[in-house]
Amino acid sequence: MLRLVTPYIAWGYPSLKTVRELVYKRGHGKINGQRVPLIDNSIIERELGKFGIICMEDLIHEIYTCGPHFREVNRFFWPFKLSSPKGGMNAKVNHFVEVATAATVRLSSTSSLPRCSKLLLNTRAL
Repeated sequence: MLRLVTPYIAWGYPSLKTVRELVYKRGHGKINGQRVPLIDNSIIERELGKFGIICMEDLIHEIYTCGPHFREVNRFFWPFKLSSPKGGMNAKVNHFVEVATAATVRLSSTSSLPRCSKLLLNTRAL
């Protein structure tokens, strides 16, 4: 089953730039069980201020470094909603893993991850 989906998935560690772009573009918080866009730092400060997280950059730092309050931040985040790539999927000549040189692949902003927006990417997987 995994062999069927491997051309369409990538694994490895996301870069700080990718995490920052996802949070700024697709970041939503869970407040009273509702999905609220993170458009203002006051929303973050109200919900996570007791843990010392008062702005978007603190939120990104906590997610990227898996800091001491990662669990609280992760529970605050609503899962990202990603869509299919613009222009569809191109015919692949080489598989993503075959092209990569390192054992763990760093996802960059040029990979297909930022081009997507309807698939569900849960922050718990990061």
